[in-house]
Amino acid sequence: MIEAYRIDREDPKSWSLMPIVFWRVYEFCRRTDGETAPRDAVDMIRAWFVLGNDTQMAIWVLIKDGAVVGHCYATTEPYGADHLRYILIRQVNVDKHIYAPDECKLVFDQVLGWAEGMGLDKILMLTFRDEQAMMRKWHFEKYKSLMSLNIKAYKEDMI
Repeated sequence: MIEAYRIDREDPKSWSLMPIVFWRVYEFCRRTDGETAPRDAVDMIRAWFVLGNDTQMAIWVLIKDGAVVGHCYATTEPYGADHLRYILIRQVNVDKHIYAPDECKLVFDQVLGWAEGMGLDKILMLTFRDEQAMMRKWHFEKYKSLMSLNIKAYKEDMI
């Protein structure tokens, strides 16, 4: 059985899970997200967990046999602003050997509920996966394109 669990600093269970959450977020940034320094992401989560509130950030984990096997990390945006515009799902990761479609749907439904509870009607998601798959599975629509330019490679090509 896999448990979908939302991190809550009022629950002692969350305190015991935070070291693995920090590690998972750090590793996700290191592996896939060149724009976010891993330590910056972890520091942001650490500050939220100790001082923040539920209108700034939410983190869910999937737990199987006592081990965290997945996580979802989302923030309200603009982060820290008084007037919020949308939810940004920053990271979603389930370990490769884990099959958890029902639990992933449960977490996604909770993200929707979190957004609606704050009067928000838009969720954006950063993805490094096939955007067509995200559109089919979760009904996201293409919104904007984030493009990247490596300046050094660009200059070398122009020589």
